[in-house]
Amino acid sequence: SEIPVAAVVGSFPVGSNDCNEIKREIISAINLGADEIDIVIEPRDADDYPNETELEKLITMRNTSKGKILKVIIETPLLNERKIRAITRMALAAGVDFVKTCTGKRGSCSAKDVKIISYELMRHELTFNEKLGMKISGGIKDKKTIIEFIDIINKEDKNIILEKRFRIGTSSLIDKLLTTQ
Repeated sequence: SEIPVAAVVGSFPVGSNDCNEIKREIISAINLGADEIDIVIEPRDADDYPNETELEKLITMRNTSKGKILKVIIETPLLNERKIRAITRMALAAGVDFVKTCTGKRGSCSAKDVKIISYELMRHELTFNEKLGMKISGGIKDKKTIIEFIDIINKEDKNIILEKRFRIGTSSLIDKLLTTQ
């Protein structure tokens, strides 16, 4: 089968504050052949985060990337639990295909982040009968961490992994996995 092309768009590793820029970048990536779009929804250090500003960005991302896989990066290392839950719920309600933990440029993915997002995916599925996915990335450097994260996800909802709604992003682990049996 064909390998899908994923494109990181926006002002990676930070997110754009301009919906028109978001739209232009997604359209450009799709025109260049992208099958999947990865984009950061920039966290704000404000009590009202996320609010209608983030909702407008998420809707712009989803509407512009229709027909393509949309992975929204929420930058969990910069957020407290309430904000992780809130932006995850908002992203899922806006129709993203995958919620991605972080870029890895501003901190690492934690077990707590994985637990929160996998719970919110399960909650969304039970509430809306919609099966969406998650991508864990950022600071994943060994097989032990991957196994720990998979165990956490399986405790929340085994179907996330069984139904291929789970992805791992790691730039430093592939060589280790290929050389270790």
